[in-house]
Amino acid sequence: MSFVHLHVHTEYSWLDGICFIDKLVERAKELKMPAVAITDRNSIAGAVKLTKKCHAAGIKPIIGLEISVLNDFGDGRAFSLILIAQNLVGFRNLSRLISLAYEYDSEDPKTCKSQLAAHNEGLLCLSFSVVGELCTLLLEDREDEAIQTIEWYKSIFGDRYYLEFQNHGLPKEAIAMNRLLNLAYQTKTQVVLTNDCHYMDKQHSVAIDALYCMRKGIDFKSADSKRFACNEYYFKTPKEMYRLIPHPPQAISNTLSIAQKIDLDILSELPTQVDHKVLDFFEKLPKKIFPECTYISKNSNYDFTLHIPEGKLDDVIEMLRANFIDFQIERNSSYMRYSTKNLFQAVARVLGVSDDKVKWLTDMMPMYSTSGIDAIMQSIDFSCFAYEDYLYAEVVSITSHLEGIFQQIRCFPALFAMIPKNAPLPIMICNQSILCSQFEYLWSKYLGYQSLNFYENDELNYMQNCLALIRQTHGLSIDVEKIPLDDAKTYAMIARGETAGITYLESNQIRQTLQRIAPTCFNDLMSYFILDLPSRKKDINDYINNRKNKLTFPHPMLESIFGETYGIHLYIEQYISLVQQIAGYTSEEATQLLNKMWRSKPKDRTLIINTLTARALENGFSNPVIKHVLGILQNKHIRLLRKSHIKTLTCIAYHGAWLKANFRDEFNEAYKKGIADSKEES
Repeated sequence: MSFVHLHVHTEYSWLDGICFIDKLVERAKELKMPAVAITDRNSIAGAVKLTKKCHAAGIKPIIGLEISVLNDFGDGRAFSLILIAQNLVGFRNLSRLISLAYEYDSEDPKTCKSQLAAHNEGLLCLSFSVVGELCTLLLEDREDEAIQTIEWYKSIFGDRYYLEFQNHGLPKEAIAMNRLLNLAYQTKTQVVLTNDCHYMDKQHSVAIDALYCMRKGIDFKSADSKRFACNEYYFKTPKEMYRLIPHPPQAISNTLSIAQKIDLDILSELPTQVDHKVLDFFEKLPKKIFPECTYISKNSNYDFTLHIPEGKLDDVIEMLRANFIDFQIERNSSYMRYSTKNLFQAVARVLGVSDDKVKWLTDMMPMYSTSGIDAIMQSIDFSCFAYEDYLYAEVVSITSHLEGIFQQIRCFPALFAMIPKNAPLPIMICNQSILCSQFEYLWSKYLGYQSLNFYENDELNYMQNCLALIRQTHGLSIDVEKIPLDDAKTYAMIARGETAGITYLESNQIRQTLQRIAPTCFNDLMSYFILDLPSRKKDINDYINNRKNKLTFPHPMLESIFGETYGIHLYIEQYISLVQQIAGYTSEEATQLLNKMWRSKPKDRTLIINTLTARALENGFSNPVIKHVLGILQNKHIRLLRKSHIKTLTCIAYHGAWLKANFRDEFNEAYKKGIADSKEES
């Protein structure tokens, strides 16, 4: 006995979905289901996560969505459908239809039948539930129009169109489904059984009502607080589904045949640019295209940052789009989850707990508790009072069922993804009509898409103005990239703490640190950016002493890596290089190994250490050196930063300092003008 759910709402269904993908895939595997679908409303944001989890579980992912369809844009009525991607073409059309729906109405996205017809290839279509177009027409005794609707969909989708049968025990639903079954025989249309799954277990029905109220800003006292008319909208077992509708038998077997028709693996099929390096793209662009005083730092092969003058973001994005015509350059989205305290507060208010009681309870919750149950385990006071009456206990119970839902969906205003033009990209509109990808940053990165992170810095505008004044006053045209990095006058000024107006160096605390370090070269100034972090200030004295005295390293390899920072470990690249040299790994392999070692459990970490030891011995390193290196690598609590990023920040600071040291009048005038302009704008 087997069955595949084809109508499921995950956490990406904003209003009413708590079939969390992790638990969904786990349950499908437990029930020996060969596949599982997600069909979130107006969203395929969970597609990558579902596919990744299904791969690990050994079951087939099915990607679909629920979308509202208008007869045409002059008809006020719209009805939902379930669309499922059969292949990559279908996934591309899902993405396109979502984007069109948001273009029509960003608050309540809708597409129309003409758009559906134009983008039907590779899609399977299910007619939807009792509130879908067909059942609505049948309950209005408009059978002829229902038949015409079926024939229209069959003319578009052919044998990819299914009449969707459900049984949640509702009288109106039973009437509609009986009439729909008659039409299935009459029109010779395929049928399929689904359950409209919005939560995983029957007892979660109250939690879905609470979520609905949270999204609507109402509480359980409201007449509209009930999301569903019964508690049958859960992820049922195959046995439970077989009992719903004993006939026709193909309604159940068609769930399996639909799963067999799916030929889509987005993790292997989506086009990426993994064979390219990020900076290769930018090296092909003439520098004059970018605004003056633009700085680029490479964070990885697929992730980098552009520091640009304030107010230039839109211009730079348009320039990039014009030059990279083979790419879509769109903002990434961010799905921000509730903290444990915020979720508890939101649920408590829905259940009518007074604000003072809510504050009283949440103040007892440990600051870093990861769930309501975790808070109970950590705090005796909270555990006692949380269960002192039924209402508080119910808040705890509902909170535990909602843990992992999103508090808000935001658009990163300055974080973009570079996605190949031929890759499907679902676009939504949020944050005051800003277009952004439905895929959040994490999953865009997982797919190998390159990330562009922009920092707009008004102090780079001051630098631009300073360069303009120098051209005007002295007739000198200075290219900041050619400013010498060994100017003694500049370092002397920095060491005296005379850094007012210089980006990243102007606060009193920073000046004190600079006076202690007294940088005399670019490497010293780079080191400052990490040594000034609260967790690394304790290393300043060691840095100064090691710089003053000749430091001895246990092996020349260690000196080649840590010599430039006088034995102080500052950069992620230093650790990557250490693994490369001792074990013979590539840079990418070394990065993956370090991430795995720092995040793994002790048992797995031991296996990694044993592998490193074996490879180091093969490469001729002695046991004392290997022990020393492993001690360095296992210190996962040390704060390290990427050298490439720190180098860019240092360049910005140093160039500003060089201008102040060598053209003080022009620097001060530009700085004062910038401050005055900022005050006027505010």
